[in-house]
Formats: sequence, structure tokens, C-alpha cells
Amino acid sequence: MVNVDTAISVAIWATGIGMTSVGIEMTVTPPTKSYQKWLYRSIFAVFGLVFIGANLWQSSRTQTEKQTEIAERHAEEVRNEGNIRYVEGQLDTMTKILHDLAMNSTPQQWMTALRDAMPKISPHQATPISPPPIVVPQGTFSDGQMFSIKKQIGTIAKGNLRLLCIGGKPNTEIMCDQIRNIFMGWGIQDITSGIMGSAGSVHVDGSYITGPDSGDKLLIKIFSIFDSAGAKIPLVPNAPMGRGGNAPAVVIVINQPD
Repeated sequence: MVNVDTAISVAIWATGIGMTSVGIEMTVTPPTKSYQKWLYRSIFAVFGLVFIGANLWQSSRTQTEKQTEIAERHAEEVRNEGNIRYVEGQLDTMTKILHDLAMNSTPQQWMTALRDAMPKISPHQATPISPPPIVVPQGTFSDGQMFSIKKQIGTIAKGNLRLLCIGGKPNTEIMCDQIRNIFMGWGIQDITSGIMGSAGSVHVDGSYITGPDSGDKLLIKIFSIFDSAGAKIPLVPNAPMGRGGNAPAVVIVINQPD
């Protein structure tokens, strides 16, 4: 099947050559008889009309294709914007749920709530169940979380914090290195220990953020930054802060439970 755009282009090219040939012929050998003059004029007029019509048709098709392309691009942009807003809404809902759990529950209650939210799969089910919209805390930060947290930390004045790394598991070392990178330039009391250290009034099995004063503005700001980036480290008041004298306002404990 001949492509329409190709046929139009060929017609424009052919009629252009035809008009040129008729013009040259009339110039080289001018017609002497009246009917010959009208014949040349008629041929030239037909070529001219076909040439003009083909150009107009090609211009119309080009404009239509451009409008269609613009409409399709606009529809795709609308779809993408809708998808982005939907994902942002889901992430915002997840963040609020996890924030409420972290602020109003102990770590044990938090993990119990997460387990209850997981789907119960029966061995007799033939098809798998889609996972719930709650992400179980991971052992290290993603690149996106690192970028978001470090960018926000850079907007506040540098201070002091204590980093307590419990145990020697690979994920613990990686996460502690990530914390050191995030708080580069801060005064860090870096403590590595195989045990939790000094006791607190709350037992915590996992990583957390704490401090001597749970209402300290800097402590709450640091927790909010981690929480807004989706980093699942709860703020736990009155939790163990390790040995080493008076602790600064911010204490981050990295502990990978068994």
C-alpha cells in the first residue's frame, strides 16, 4: 500500500517538473496557432491546480498530525500527573500511619500492629494475596532516603549527637556508616559495643532515636526529618543511651535484632 504522504510528495515533485517543462517548451518553441496556445495554457493550469492542491493537502495533514501529537502528549502528561498524585497520596498516608504508630506505641506494640496488618495466607489458597501498603522496616537506608535526610539535615545548625552501634552485623556497620555520612561535620560521640550498655526504663529491641529530654526541639526535628523520608527509626523516650557520661540532646542507637 502506497503511503499517502509519499504520494503527495511525488505529486508535488511531478507537477513542479511538468510546469517547468511546459514553460520551457513555450519559451523555446512558441505556439503560433490559437488552439496550440490554449492547449499549453490548459496543461499549465492543470499542473498548477494539482500542485497547489497537493501542497494544501500536505499542509493540512501535517497540521492534523501535529494537533494529534499535542493532544496525545497532553493526555499522557495528565495520566502521569494523576499517577504521581496517587503515589504521593499513598506515601503520605503511609508516613502518617507510621508516624502515629511511632509516637503513640512502644516498639513491641508497633511491630505487633505491623504483623496484624500483614495478610493471613491460608495454605488452601490457590492465588497469592497482594502485600499491604505498609513497608516493614529495612536494615539500611535507600539512596533516596539518604539524599532526602542529608539535604534536610544540612538546613539546620550543626550540633552534637551520640551514635551507639550495637553488635557487629554487616547491616549494622552499613547503617552506622550512613548515619556518620548524614551527620558529617557534627560532633559525634561514636560508640561501638556488643551490648546495649546502660539500662533505661524502656527495653527496645531494634534501632531507635532517643535523648535525655524527649521534648528537646532538636531531637524532635531530627526524628521528623528521618520520619518524613520514610526511615523507620522510632523516637523512644527514656530508652538506653549507652555508657560514656552525659549524653547530648540526640542519641541514635543502631541495633539489628536477631
